[in-house]
Amino acid sequence: FVLVVLPASDNILQFFDGTVLTYPCSVFNKWMAMDDRHPWNAVYMTLFPVLAVLPYGASWLDDRKSGYVKNVCVRMKKSSYLIAKYVAVFISAGVTVVVPLLFNLILTCAVLPALTPSMNGLFPVGGTAMFAGIYYTNPWLYTAIYMIMYFVYAGVLATLAIAASGWINQRFIVILFPFVIHFGSGIVAAFLYNPVI
Repeated sequence: FVLVVLPASDNILQFFDGTVLTYPCSVFNKWMAMDDRHPWNAVYMTLFPVLAVLPYGASWLDDRKSGYVKNVCVRMKKSSYLIAKYVAVFISAGVTVVVPLLFNLILTCAVLPALTPSMNGLFPVGGTAMFAGIYYTNPWLYTAIYMIMYFVYAGVLATLAIAASGWINQRFIVILFPFVIHFGSGIVAAFLYNPVI
């Protein structure tokens, strides 16, 4: 926000010369999640699998090692405890990932106008991208969908850590497991999308 959005708010017309190939600085091209020209987006997207797991991703492992699970399972069914654990981990991971994005969006909205994006190629969502039609007609709905998707994705990554702690007994490895899955799936997807022949 300080390094990208505030300097842009000093002169929102700095890159706009009135032609169709330029666009004023807006919430939808300077917000951290939509500005792919600066490294902060990449840093956040790289760290968010780890951020998602940090709050409670290794809690199942910690509970097993400390004997807390035995204490709880005497009082209630193990399945009820595991369901509650998965729900708590899922929600905490989603909140941990979405709150910084939401905070950055609110700060960006405070200093930049929310101009509707134009299809001039200057926005990170291409014409064939998922939900591109929504992005260029109702960017707030697109932003809400984007936040929900990251909430769910973070929750799934954190619950993967819970699942991994069933057979991995090292806390550090359990925390890094979703990180490896996240980047491993990205590599596999890139290879399947554009295979080397």
